Amino acid sequence: MENALQADSAAVRKKNENIYIGTYIGKTVANRLAAGAFTTAFLVYIGFTTENISLIQLSINLGLIAASILIIPLYRKDRSGLSILRISAWGSPMIPLGVLIASFFYQDSFTGVFILLLFTSCIGNLLKSMNNSAEINAAPMLFGTDRYRRITGKCGIIGGAFTLALTLSTMFLTDSKNAGIGYYRIFFALASVILIVTALMRWLYKRPADSMKEEAAAADLRLMFSKKYLKAALPHLLRGFGTAAFSLWPAVVIRNLSLTPFLSSVLIPLGIAAEILGSALFNVITKRLSTTKMTAVSFFISAVCMFLTPVIRTVPFYFICFFIHEISTGSFARAILPSIVDSCDDEERPMIAALHVLYYAVTFCPAVILFGKWMDAYTFPCMLAGGTALILGGFLWVRYLPENIQKRPARGEKVQKGKGQ
Repeated sequence: MENALQADSAAVRKKNENIYIGTYIGKTVANRLAAGAFTTAFLVYIGFTTENISLIQLSINLGLIAASILIIPLYRKDRSGLSILRISAWGSPMIPLGVLIASFFYQDSFTGVFILLLFTSCIGNLLKSMNNSAEINAAPMLFGTDRYRRITGKCGIIGGAFTLALTLSTMFLTDSKNAGIGYYRIFFALASVILIVTALMRWLYKRPADSMKEEAAAADLRLMFSKKYLKAALPHLLRGFGTAAFSLWPAVVIRNLSLTPFLSSVLIPLGIAAEILGSALFNVITKRLSTTKMTAVSFFISAVCMFLTPVIRTVPFYFICFFIHEISTGSFARAILPSIVDSCDDEERPMIAALHVLYYAVTFCPAVILFGKWMDAYTFPCMLAGGTALILGGFLWVRYLPENIQKRPARGEKVQKGKGQ
């Protein structure tokens, strides 16, 4: 009887793993089709100022703050996070759908479109953040923490290949010479459809039978006042401040370069190629470097890009900087979530999953307002401040979020399949 239960649970975990791979590839494809830099280029194209874009970024992170607060009591109702994972998946399609709708009405009512994007950015990212948090919490139960780390890199490569083929065919089958607003709509529409499908796929997850009697740890609010948590908050706070400045980096550079819709779309395959290369590097680097140190390297690379802002005055130079940064995102920055998981014990995971977003967003929100007002007039001082914060945050990340080496299998050791794997 016990052997049958274990065999059935192993089959369910394998199925959950395949679902995760499918949803991750779908997210990778969709996120690249409506990538941050490409969406920023669209916003600049329809007349958004740097300050307008900073307010969009603010709405995104207000959603993150709300998510980190709301998900704590939700974990008390659903400790596994599986129901949260299913329902919150509908936030991701809201984001490209909002931009797609905006592309049809921006000439009729700029204010109305601006309010629409503020709303979809806030609510969409609120749900998306809850989904990411629930995924961290549910992964050990669904298919195992070690598998979560390993398949993440593989998914990036497969998803990147799919997106590259789809993007290149779309780019060259469309009339690039006469490309206008419709050029942007194609990519936003494709991203919306894909994310709707991946949201539906979340409902296919099943809880393994041998975990039915287990109760995941409830989020304990008292932990956030412990010495360990207060120290761990520092790198998240610095990351939020630095990322606020970096979130406006594409807008500042693109405005100086006046990219056409076709050149803006080049950012997508360029980012995908970097994603594939970065994902391949992730699988190599993660065997030799701790996830916390990989995170610190990603912060450093972002800071260097920010420091170079004053001298980026040609499209090829921007594409080179963008490509390098996207390689970093696909490799080193991919370690951020695994490093958070690796730094905590199982009973701490619900609080860690919620609080890392809260600490990040608490500094991001006021910082992005200030950077939005000052960025155009004081570009380099703003980028210098943000980049310095990221570098310092990287050092503190390594110090205060140490990797729990005992959780990782020794090099060459096979992961044992079974309960929790």
